[in-house]
Amino acid sequence: MKIVYCLYGLSVLGGRETIICTKANYLSSTGHDVSILLDDHLPINDKLSIDKSVTVLDCGLGYSGIRTHFPWNIPAVLIKKVRHKRMLAGFLRKNKPDIVIFVSGESYVILPFIKGPWATIREMHSNVDPEAYLGGKGLKGVFTRLKIDLINRKYDRVVVLTQGEKNIYKYQQNISVIPNPIRFHDDYGSAPQPAGTNQVISIGRLEEAKGFHHLIRSARTVVDRHPDVHFVLYGDGPMKEVLLSSVSDYHLDDNFYLRGTVSNIQQELQQSLFLVHTSVCETFSLAVLEAMACGIPVISFDCPFGPREIIDDGVTGYLVPPGDEKTLVERICFLIEHPDIRKRMCQSALKKAAQYSIERIMGEWVDLFNRLSVNKKR
Repeated sequence: MKIVYCLYGLSVLGGRETIICTKANYLSSTGHDVSILLDDHLPINDKLSIDKSVTVLDCGLGYSGIRTHFPWNIPAVLIKKVRHKRMLAGFLRKNKPDIVIFVSGESYVILPFIKGPWATIREMHSNVDPEAYLGGKGLKGVFTRLKIDLINRKYDRVVVLTQGEKNIYKYQQNISVIPNPIRFHDDYGSAPQPAGTNQVISIGRLEEAKGFHHLIRSARTVVDRHPDVHFVLYGDGPMKEVLLSSVSDYHLDDNFYLRGTVSNIQQELQQSLFLVHTSVCETFSLAVLEAMACGIPVISFDCPFGPREIIDDGVTGYLVPPGDEKTLVERICFLIEHPDIRKRMCQSALKKAAQYSIERIMGEWVDLFNRLSVNKKR
């Protein structure tokens, strides 16, 4: 089967980019012809793993050079979109794929309006649409919901990551739920935690939505009670300098470290007591899932929509009311102080993570591809 993914770019080492490369690699390794079509000519992040059997094509449209929200740039954007539609249509008609999947970028409003024998899927990895759908007020809110509904209905299928997201679009009949898979196999979770480890880990892009300011403030209180505990934060992003400054302001230079991005996060997870996840909004956290697959519990804000569908509160970790730093501190200290409970949660986390094996989740995707392909040929 020929499958095409449409993305804005692969310059960022984010959860969305990582998981698309993982799925493309898996599909290619199981005999499918997979291409990734990029909107822009940004360099591909060298920490992303893409098999040579996966074709990556760059449209080089240069959207990144234009600030699309400025009114005076509208003519330039429209010209690029016309060119984009022509290029995308030409590629699809030449290569004749069975499935075309929009993930991110400017193809969103272009792809479903290009007619052809292929099935179209919108794969949603962002809170942007759910937040706009729920939070819009007045005429602007009505217009936003109508626009999202109209475009979503043009796709043969819209795939979201959680049941909570699906419930937002309850009036649409073409919504399916398929969660993200684990990138690696479950043998990573078989290694015991090193004796004497005192590391607490967090992972995510350094941006406001990840709520790392809550983590730093909470870490100050935790360290006052447990001076030997070290917090490590893996990720990169626009708030790096702000967070570094905050670490210094709270006198945590010897207990809180920003380590950037790494290609082998599994090893770091295995060296940790547990993961703390402070996002204020999250569709489906790859960090939470992979922590559990490595056999460590997770303490997470109960933000919409993902954590509550992955974490069983009190079994595989703890859910904390969003922004409640006092409860977050108490949960962190409790797990530090109770290794017996932590060990029990480790085993439960491993069992829960097995539900998201790449073989199982990609089996769901292939089943969907087959159904859509059959329907298109009728």
